Amino acid sequence: MRGKHHLVEQALHIRYGDVVRTGPTTLSFATLPAFEAIYGYNAGIERDSIAPGTTSVFSAATREEHRRRRRALLSAAFASGHIASYEPVIATHAAELQHRLLEAIQKTSASRAINIASFTHRYTFDTTIDVVFGPSIGPAPYTALPGAKDVLEDCRAASKWTWATLMLPWLRRVMSTPFMLRTTRRPKYDANGLLIGIGALVARSRQLVCHRPKDLQEQQQASIARNLLILDAEASENTKHLSDPEQVWSECFNLTFAGPGSTAAALTAIFYQLGRPVGRKWQQRIRSEMQNEGAKHAGTGRYLKAVIKETLRLHAPFPSGFPRKIMPGGESAIPGLIAPLPVGTIVYANTWIIGRSKELWDADAEEWKPERWFADRDQKATETRAYPQREIDAFETDARVNDQTRDDARLDDMSPDLDRKLVAFSKGPRSCIGRDIALRMIEQAVRVVLDRWEVVAIGELTGSSWLDMQFEECLVELRER
Repeated sequence: MRGKHHLVEQALHIRYGDVVRTGPTTLSFATLPAFEAIYGYNAGIERDSIAPGTTSVFSAATREEHRRRRRALLSAAFASGHIASYEPVIATHAAELQHRLLEAIQKTSASRAINIASFTHRYTFDTTIDVVFGPSIGPAPYTALPGAKDVLEDCRAASKWTWATLMLPWLRRVMSTPFMLRTTRRPKYDANGLLIGIGALVARSRQLVCHRPKDLQEQQQASIARNLLILDAEASENTKHLSDPEQVWSECFNLTFAGPGSTAAALTAIFYQLGRPVGRKWQQRIRSEMQNEGAKHAGTGRYLKAVIKETLRLHAPFPSGFPRKIMPGGESAIPGLIAPLPVGTIVYANTWIIGRSKELWDADAEEWKPERWFADRDQKATETRAYPQREIDAFETDARVNDQTRDDARLDDMSPDLDRKLVAFSKGPRSCIGRDIALRMIEQAVRVVLDRWEVVAIGELTGSSWLDMQFEECLVELRER
């Protein structure tokens, strides 16, 4: 309960092997085959109830209910055309992020060191609120509203409690009692009697969706809530549950809780890694790529994609996968077991450990190396012999080393084989539904920051792990280019 469970479990797996008992009936797994079995399409391994009394794609207990809800969301709000319609909204908030950083720099001392972790969380939260509900919920950005006071802190606290109830079934039962539900859902007010925090967001968003749906339907800006409400008019068998405004609100509100924290953790880690000495070379590569986006051979974002994937591998936003329960028929579904598991056993896989497995990622698995995502990295030994005068993975960008073209030629093709090993967005039928939106948030933020500043990391990346990683501090210096 100290926010270090990913490190504790890593030590346990190193000592005891790929399967570790973390509770009386709970097992943690640390291999990719086990991850794929637990989170894949095995009907004998199901998600346990995580939030009694709630109904959304995240809390759906049965595979069939989840499939129905997920299909409705995908068709109504997460198809490629919908994702593209959210990009202008994301771009607006990325520009706001740049503006906030500039203001912070102007207020700091000569060192210009700022804690970028607080900025990334605010950015991802504001962007998510706008993408989900649109401008009808209030003037953007949401965190600038008086009622938004403490909302980010409340979300972090909720993440801690959610993780605790996932890992401790007895605590889940306690937290589900009427007394505890009343206590935890008690509204919070400021000194002037204004409703603040998560309670204010709940009240404002529910009022909008359930009592002012016409405002959403008529707004010009694309939003997930607007798309779901428009879908209600043409409800099919798969989407008829969304004809209830409360259901629409439940799906939308869960999206605002599930996405911002993990996306902020990933983005913070990216800025940290780019700010380290090895990462500054990749900053230049991304800038060069941005400048050439109009050319036919460019615009693929391969350097930025490699940086994002490598950071997600090394700094998993969700250190552990969500627990699953062994159901009848799933007793032997996980490979490598010496005996079938009893029905009712709780199982999960540790994303943090899989991302750092030397068996999967080679001996340098603990190192941040975006170049591993390019297909011809396997030719490293041959190229090292051809160019023995320098380290082949250094990717020097110093003007004195005139080999940029040669390096670019080596990095033309990204390796599709490694994508199967990346489990940051989970796998199977319950993989992250907001993956594409999160990636666009990350890409836009990195672009606006690197377009203006050179990022230099100061100190270490510090944080704790709960439901998602929560980085409290990531000091960086932003130097004008």
